[in-house]
Amino acid sequence: MANFQAGKPTIDYSVYLVTGRNYLPPGKTYLESLEEAIQGGVTLVQVREKDAETADTVALCRKHQVPVLINDRIDIALASNADGVHLGQEDMPIAVARKLLPSNAVIGKSCKSLEHVREAIKENVDYVGLGAVYTTNTKDVSAPGKVIGVKGLRPILAELEGAGMPAVAIGGLLINFGTVEDMDGMLAAGLNANLNRKPVTFDPVGVGATAYRQTCAAQLLNTWQPAVIKGNAAEIGAIVNSD
Repeated sequence: MANFQAGKPTIDYSVYLVTGRNYLPPGKTYLESLEEAIQGGVTLVQVREKDAETADTVALCRKHQVPVLINDRIDIALASNADGVHLGQEDMPIAVARKLLPSNAVIGKSCKSLEHVREAIKENVDYVGLGAVYTTNTKDVSAPGKVIGVKGLRPILAELEGAGMPAVAIGGLLINFGTVEDMDGMLAAGLNANLNRKPVTFDPVGVGATAYRQTCAAQLLNTWQPAVIKGNAAEIGAIVNSD
């Protein structure tokens, strides 16, 4: 696994890329596009394809000091020196994965319901992936219960907030307000999602901490429309008073 001196790597989940070579732009290779994405601000990479150049992917991520997880395959994570794994509901049990992986390995888990999340909290995983919140091009969401929607997401987020567990939502754009230095990127991402009729989730981390953060939040919300605002009572109150 990764050669970190003290415990697990610190993970920034704000721009979480799940690889998918089927969506590469014309004339671009997998590794070229991955490096461009990292240079553009990706903070975490998950290798989903079974036939990806895993060793090269890990080396590239390590070059840019971006953590990389492997979907499902613990053997590949170990062989490639990745930072951890992301496991689904039908994959290896978390308890077994912990025995096989180093103590500093990051373990994420997919959850589609409140019951799944409560189990993940008991298992003390590092984060959960929720969804799909909306229909996506990469998942079969036609069957009942495949899409949890915004209404299904809200009680799950409340449960996770109480447990202090990080979460990422699948099937839409999540804009995390933790780092306001990238205002141009947040403005462009939200506007582009709106123009293409893609849902935006806004996480207004610490929006009320300073007047500057409130001003930035107001600028974002005056530029694009979120489908859901993932905030606590204090953050929502600060947004209401930010105009």
